[in-house]
Amino acid sequence: MEKKTAAQEIRDLGDRLMKIHEGDMDDLNLSRHGMELDVDDTGGKGFDQDPVFDQLGKIIDTQTGDDPRTTVHTDDNKDIPITPSQAKTLRMFATADGIKPNVRLQFTKDIQNSRGLIDFADIKDSDKMGNLFVKRYL
Repeated sequence: MEKKTAAQEIRDLGDRLMKIHEGDMDDLNLSRHGMELDVDDTGGKGFDQDPVFDQLGKIIDTQTGDDPRTTVHTDDNKDIPITPSQAKTLRMFATADGIKPNVRLQFTKDIQNSRGLIDFADIKDSDKMGNLFVKRYL
């Protein structure tokens, strides 16, 4: 029997691994588990308009340009005026550490419509916006 080099053994192992299919080794039937997470969020996994989170980022990013964005277009087709300060505060709520995922998701869904966003848009002070967030979500 001919002794194989380390490189040949690695090639042979690679060839054997290429022949293994996920379905052949899926004893627990988990091959499709989590596939719902493979959907991209761009344009709206469940949203009719661009995600408000992204629109808030555009308000912040365009303030130094020639054509600053000043409104958010909600899923119920309302244009809500938002200041850059408000946009930063709302984005902070959506990304803050320690916020449970279900709370973050509910907040994100709520501000996607004018009914949920307008309460925050009516408040100019970020501390008062924080109080509303705590009262409503925590």
